[in-house]
Amino acid sequence: MIEIQNYWRELDELRRIAGAENESMLRAAFQNLLRDLGEQQQLIVVAEYPFKAPNGANLRADGVLLDRLRLVHGWWEAKDEKDDLEKEIAAKLAKGYPNDNIIFEDTRTAVLLQQGAEVMRCAVTDGKALKRLLDCFFNYELPAVQDFRIARSQFMVELPGVARALKELLVAAHRNHAAFQAQATQFFTLCQRAIGERVTNDHVDEMLIQHILTDQIFRAIFSDVNFHQENHLARAICELESTFFMAELVKNY
Repeated sequence: MIEIQNYWRELDELRRIAGAENESMLRAAFQNLLRDLGEQQQLIVVAEYPFKAPNGANLRADGVLLDRLRLVHGWWEAKDEKDDLEKEIAAKLAKGYPNDNIIFEDTRTAVLLQQGAEVMRCAVTDGKALKRLLDCFFNYELPAVQDFRIARSQFMVELPGVARALKELLVAAHRNHAAFQAQATQFFTLCQRAIGERVTNDHVDEMLIQHILTDQIFRAIFSDVNFHQENHLARAICELESTFFMAELVKNY
């Protein structure tokens, strides 16, 4: 595998030029290996990834693999060669680091944990074994990813009927709910300023329907969905959605 060969070359180069034997200097080689392999599956490596432990502690992973929806597909922790890798793994897990699809490595040995158990370890100099470990890592599907995939498939089956029902509810809300009418007018004006005067009320309704459909599936999967509320239009349509669901007509929808 060319990516592994590139990893070996980069690791040797870092050792030769930097004269380093510590995590902070050598970790870039494995990070770049994960980056190169991740790109083939449309995944990106994010270094120093902040997350919360089950006990609420703020922690930071050396790296994670994320997809375009910011779903985590795998974790990575780098350690020093001089460290006791077993003790370091135990210490990280005790702090609340994930134990599902995470690689611990110290530039000599790579250890893969899945579902709380070690599934494989190998010397990073063993190309065939390292490839098997990486294949296992990249092919594994975390429960959150699996849940999202299943929910998305079911959602696509139900989508046409749900969209029709929402359209009917919107027509009624425009007719009967004064607060929604005012909020919709305000959002329509904002859209015309931001997008252009060719935006129509029908466009606004379609935007709201698409937002509601997307929002509901994300809220069914994730505890934090703020990542799709990051600009003024997104925040405004969230406010419009909130007003829509306050209507008496849709209390039990």
